[in-house]
Amino acid sequence: MVKRLRYFPAFPVTQVDICGLASHCSSARCRRFPPVPTARPDFFSSTLLCENSVLPGLASNRDCSAQREILSEKRAIFALTTLALALVLTPAPARASEIDYLNLALPLVGDHTLHVLAPTTLELKRINSKPPGAAPVDSWNFVDVNGTFQAPAFSQFAVTVDGMPATITGIGFKRRPFYAPLFVRDLRIENSLYLQLATPVADGQVVTVTNPGALLWPATEIYSVVTTPLRYSPAIHVNQEGYVPGLPKKAMIG
Repeated sequence: MVKRLRYFPAFPVTQVDICGLASHCSSARCRRFPPVPTARPDFFSSTLLCENSVLPGLASNRDCSAQREILSEKRAIFALTTLALALVLTPAPARASEIDYLNLALPLVGDHTLHVLAPTTLELKRINSKPPGAAPVDSWNFVDVNGTFQAPAFSQFAVTVDGMPATITGIGFKRRPFYAPLFVRDLRIENSLYLQLATPVADGQVVTVTNPGALLWPATEIYSVVTTPLRYSPAIHVNQEGYVPGLPKKAMIG
């Protein structure tokens, strides 16, 4: 006897009479009405049977285990494919430099980077040190003994935006100790040179700063960055404790 299940109308599954599940027919009814051979359900139908237990006797436990393993593998492949597509299609923020100290890895002496703080403001950051005693710092010594800033000349910098030269209108400087342990001398000083540009930089442009005379840094140090909208900016300070959803969300700039 052959019947059609009504549980999944879109996927008809053939139900076999209980006589057909036995290894041999012993009843008179089975001998008079032999079971009709039926085709094996497809993968999806068999999986539905195993998961929903519509016909628990139709498939053995071994078949259901195999179906579940195959279905788990297919689900894992689908999840990994979806995750890969999401990673490829979602624009990722630009990676911050180690000098920004976001990954709890201390920057080393000589580490450097370039930040575009604003469309007309660039920051060249570099880590240096100094010998013990009254000796000066080993580089970027722009402050004299009286604490007066001695700005380098504009001619010592060459700024290009997408290969086109940009004009510098102002120079600023900041220096502070970054790391100074007590028991072992390992002084690391953070230096920031600020360059003011005459024309703003647009998103997606490549900004490069070089030192033509090689007096401020060696030629092996490259200061270049792409002004992506999702770039890291040390000038934006958000609340580290988070924000209440219904209240205004403000950040400090500077």
